[in-house]
Amino acid sequence: MDNVFIGANSIIMPNVRIGLNAIVAAGSVVTKDVGEGVIVAGVTARVIGKFNDIYLKRAQESISQKKYSRQTENR
Repeated sequence: MDNVFIGANSIIMPNVRIGLNAIVAAGSVVTKDVGEGVIVAGVTARVIGKFNDIYLKRAQESISQKKYSRQTENR
């Protein structure tokens, strides 16, 4: 599907589908379909998180860094 990240040295078995906005961690072995918006990792990959949770966390960090840099520029 679209907007998928597959880490280095990952193995995806035949006939396995990776869903939209999914992340496969490096070195993972994917034997079953990966759902939309999930993060999988491990040998026999398992769900370890959700894409939206990471996206929101990074967005909040970005906003706080911009506020910090503006405060230091005004000094």
